[in-house]
Amino acid sequence: MHKVLLTKASAVLFFVASLGVCSAQISTSSVAQRDPTAVTVVTKAIVTMGTTGGAAAISAIQDWTANGSVTFFYWKDNDPQGTFTAKGRGLYQFRIDSALPDGAHGWIVSNGAGLFENPNGTTKPIPNHDAVALGTFTLPVIRLAVALADPTYSLSCKQVQNGSQQFYQVSVAKTFSSQEDPDGGLSKLETFDFFIDANTYLITGVHNGIHPPDFVTISIPHDVYYSNYQPVNGILVPFSINEFKAGQKVWSLQVSSVQFNTGLTDADFKF
Repeated sequence: MHKVLLTKASAVLFFVASLGVCSAQISTSSVAQRDPTAVTVVTKAIVTMGTTGGAAAISAIQDWTANGSVTFFYWKDNDPQGTFTAKGRGLYQFRIDSALPDGAHGWIVSNGAGLFENPNGTTKPIPNHDAVALGTFTLPVIRLAVALADPTYSLSCKQVQNGSQQFYQVSVAKTFSSQEDPDGGLSKLETFDFFIDANTYLITGVHNGIHPPDFVTISIPHDVYYSNYQPVNGILVPFSINEFKAGQKVWSLQVSSVQFNTGLTDADFKF
């Protein structure tokens, strides 16, 4: 079932047919443009994923921890499987630690800095221009809720369709002052397209751009798809998460358990 859902969501990026535009494109100026239809769609999505507690339940999330199984797909000869633990706090702190047959893999981002960790003990920095975008990897509704509450985020919307399935494509972009961001580059780093099912109002995918370490002007498609939502303490959580880079599937996470508000601190995201 997950494979079918993922295929439909993936097709949105390449084969969608536009049904109607809710607003103009997001402005890169320092004045945030907030389309009323986009605000309505985002509000419904947040209320839906907050279930009985609505938006208040989402806003009450301070941190989250998820455990489950992971499969990597970028090995040449096999697709190694293992277990993972993911932890998140706010927009800009996230880590995922995986145990695979060849050892421990992981990456951490915290407030604009990041680090990859390899089984042999070596590390590799995550460029700042990518680290700022990775904080809500397993729980994308957090970024959506922040964007709704913060008037410095632009919101625009259009409807797209794949077969009989319809989605709202909501573009979310952080805006900065013209002094901070004269060419709009910072805003582009924090621009995301959320694909929200028009019937269920669940987030099915998030698209953004990632970049080579030394070439922030080159954007590589980065797509994450979410399915198999299950309620956890009054929050609908995606239990199936699949990541693609430049159209290539990178890994698949199958969540087995989630905990909220366990008291994570900065120490949990130290390099």
